[in-house]
Amino acid sequence: MAFGSPFNFKKYVTNKSIVLLDQAMLSVINFGSILFLSKIASVDVFSDFVITYSYSYFIFIFSTYFLSQPILVFLSKKWTSMEESYVMICSVLNMIINFFLASILFFFLSSQVDDISFLLFILLSFNMSFFDILKKFIFSSVNINVVYGLYSTVLLNLLFFGSLLFFREELTLNLILTSYGISFGFSNLLLVLFLLQHRIISLKFFHSVKKRIVLEVLKTHYHYSKWIIYGGIAFWGYSQGIYIVAKLYEVDDLTIGKIRTIQNLLGVFNILLIALENHYTPLFSRQISIKRFKDLEVLAVDILKKNYIKFSLLFLLSLPIGLTFYNFLYLDKFGNGVVVFLLFLFVQMILLLIRPFGILLKAMEKTLPFFVSHILAFVLMLLSVPLFLFLNEEYGIAMSITLANAIYAGYIGVYFIRERKLTMKT
Repeated sequence: MAFGSPFNFKKYVTNKSIVLLDQAMLSVINFGSILFLSKIASVDVFSDFVITYSYSYFIFIFSTYFLSQPILVFLSKKWTSMEESYVMICSVLNMIINFFLASILFFFLSSQVDDISFLLFILLSFNMSFFDILKKFIFSSVNINVVYGLYSTVLLNLLFFGSLLFFREELTLNLILTSYGISFGFSNLLLVLFLLQHRIISLKFFHSVKKRIVLEVLKTHYHYSKWIIYGGIAFWGYSQGIYIVAKLYEVDDLTIGKIRTIQNLLGVFNILLIALENHYTPLFSRQISIKRFKDLEVLAVDILKKNYIKFSLLFLLSLPIGLTFYNFLYLDKFGNGVVVFLLFLFVQMILLLIRPFGILLKAMEKTLPFFVSHILAFVLMLLSVPLFLFLNEEYGIAMSITLANAIYAGYIGVYFIRERKLTMKT
């Protein structure tokens, strides 16, 4: 890993640190864009964007769980010798899925948002999901350095925020979507050029792909991801759909705005959660066939043991930094947010503690518990909302979100312990 420099940076920069930095910069787009747009866009334009992004995110979840997440598991385990066919098949399938779902969802979206372009809408979901596929491929492949993924994310940030600043005086929904299209489109092009340069893909793909390989990819991904997809839709329900439920119970806009803002603010912890998954899922998948469950369990526990001081400092520092940031930008608009902040900080804590064991289960291709846990969380969210709103309207939604995430993490933990006991008996 020379990076084109006479100095040996490899000794100081590891793949794990590059993946973490990459995820940090990608999260600037995922979370920082909301904070940025809420400041520079008018209220009605920002509201239309939130609705549009919610529809697009549904497509993104489906594509991610069906296509890009399985790449982390199966590229190193099953398709190392045919990387070109694998990544190109996933890319074409992504195009088909996006067109099909976007065509359906646009019918509903256009009835809620005026003057929105179908082309820009489908490019939003397609470019985001295609970018995720290419990044997961690079993280999983041993034939291309993960630093190339970082280069694309740097370009993504520069183009995205640069284009928004350029359009800021006359920002409309379609201009926001154009900014997404420009930034993700050119970043995808850069990744494709990297893959062409390293001869991982070629322009002769369509002449060499075999029908049986396509069917095998479809069968393998469906078998692995069907429960994750259903669970992912339920996750969308209790993380995003809960605000639709709040509207049905006539929760005021100020409360919804405060809860959504703080949830988005603490969503920055997803940088760490996703980086852990991107780094350790391929690692566990490569070792799953040569190591016993007990040995891999030790590796999962070691993630927490080796990093508990860093994780603890991160949570301790997030309290004063996060609250200061909130108070500086949003206190006058939404009021005191300490209680909601603490609830969501607790959510991030339990999600981090359970993540290594969830990664191990996914590497073992045990995906049913994720479906069950998300469904339980979603159902209990629906049942708890009216009770918590009755007890405290200001914090009821935040309490329900916290309960749903606790149920999700708790079930994954219980399932892992049960799997461990069963493995020890055999």
